[in-house]
Amino acid sequence: AIIHVAYHRFVTDTPQSTLQPLWAKLNVLFRNAFQPNVFPELQKKLAKFGDAVSNAPAQLLLRRANKLIEQTLDSCQLKRVRSATVKVDLRWLCNHLTRWQLLGRDFNVQELALIAVFAKQTTTDPEQFVLHPQPLEYNYAEFERLLLGMAYHIFIAKKKAGKFEEYLGEMLDSIFKKAQVLVDVARDNDD
Repeated sequence: AIIHVAYHRFVTDTPQSTLQPLWAKLNVLFRNAFQPNVFPELQKKLAKFGDAVSNAPAQLLLRRANKLIEQTLDSCQLKRVRSATVKVDLRWLCNHLTRWQLLGRDFNVQELALIAVFAKQTTTDPEQFVLHPQPLEYNYAEFERLLLGMAYHIFIAKKKAGKFEEYLGEMLDSIFKKAQVLVDVARDNDD
């Protein structure tokens, strides 16, 4: 669709514009249309996640929960092939997010799209975004950022009481239990 818009935009300007290469037309379209109108708003929305990334206790919690996060992503995988790099498609993750009672209750698909961009990109500037060959597949590090982004979004949107790292810990515990990578141990009281 973007390619057709770029083509029709330049055909109306001058007849010679049909001789320009497509990449040049797309660059001008992005520079003149998307950059001034879409990028500032996207950058502002992504910048709100900066507090979650710079929160030292939350980062420490994520480091400590690293193995459980990896096991959670492993449990989401369709095919478990040990030799392949673990990557799970976001569309498949949506099934698990619904099963974990996050998607549809705490945030919707539109909000998940912004969180997914935050998880894939390490910068908030859309001009510096890294192009990924499979933009909807998430590895361990990106899944960790996805969980962090979801927790921060819910924490801010629902105006949760307490500190963010406490809420992050509660949410991770809930996800780990629902993904069955963390089980409650029954204690016997033998007096």
